[in-house]
Amino acid sequence: MPRFPIQHLADLSRDRRFLIRISLSIVVMSVALSLVLALYLPRKVSELVEGTPAEFTERSPVQNGSESIPTSIDDWVFWIRFQLPQHFDHSRLDFRALSDTERGFIPFLGKSPFGEFPLLEAYYLGVVEGGVEQAIEGLKSFPENVRYRNEFIGDIYILDQDYQSALQAYTDEAKHYPKSSYAHRSAVIAALRDENREKARNLLTQPEVAEYFDLYEQINLQADTHAWLPLLKDIESQTLTPKEVIFAFNGPYSQENSSELKRATRNNSTSINYIAIDLGEKYLFPGDARNKGIEAATYDLVGFLDVKTKPVKSWLEDSLSTLHTRALGIAFGKTKYIP
Repeated sequence: MPRFPIQHLADLSRDRRFLIRISLSIVVMSVALSLVLALYLPRKVSELVEGTPAEFTERSPVQNGSESIPTSIDDWVFWIRFQLPQHFDHSRLDFRALSDTERGFIPFLGKSPFGEFPLLEAYYLGVVEGGVEQAIEGLKSFPENVRYRNEFIGDIYILDQDYQSALQAYTDEAKHYPKSSYAHRSAVIAALRDENREKARNLLTQPEVAEYFDLYEQINLQADTHAWLPLLKDIESQTLTPKEVIFAFNGPYSQENSSELKRATRNNSTSINYIAIDLGEKYLFPGDARNKGIEAATYDLVGFLDVKTKPVKSWLEDSLSTLHTRALGIAFGKTKYIP
């Protein structure tokens, strides 16, 4: 490709006809590129925006070959709940992911599962058509140990915002089917929605329940269930009393946690200044919340604890001694994990 002298380029930049030709060339190239992108990008954009492959955004599995057409009750349940084929990872889903299923969704598929799976008919009536009482009555006519019977009842109670009844239904399903990740997860969230934090805490301490939540979820849910309350006693019993303690709350119960901290420490007998930071309803990663806590700190030395960490009584005193005697800028503690 020829390279023009700088002076020649300067002359061309003042040539009106040259500039017009260049502008027309750019416009033509832009139009051509737009046509290509218009043909290619819709599929890709739908995948990015919806978070699911484009072939499933039309909500009809029939388009994708026989392998995607629901055949078992498990397949149908997944389609009705989430409008996705069951081979998508569902181990981290609970009732919060329930789709706003359109009326007539099953007839749209050209095949009704009601004859083969009568349990689905009552569920569909409650979820899609809003016949709550009739649907629950129909579901309760089936034996209690039938798979999905109690989960379906829980889902319908959720849509009716009866979280206490939903909690009981999900708990019953988990008792009969311990491998149901949906039942375990939904029971915990229903307990929180019902403001039954003690129940939610107890559920999360059970390994068979906790395994269905990743570590990030567990940390946030433990905070939401007020699992941090015992930490106050551990802090106040330290051999070296801290000047201030900052709690960085975030997530849907952030404001409530902040209020609970103020209530719990209103009459504390120590000189500790407790500070609650409300970081909003969106869950933050631990590092983000920690940085906000550092910004709020008014002292030079800062220590960190997780919600479920139980520090030994000499934790602060030992850490400060290590920093001073060894002239360090930072000291890491040792954590022992207790099942």
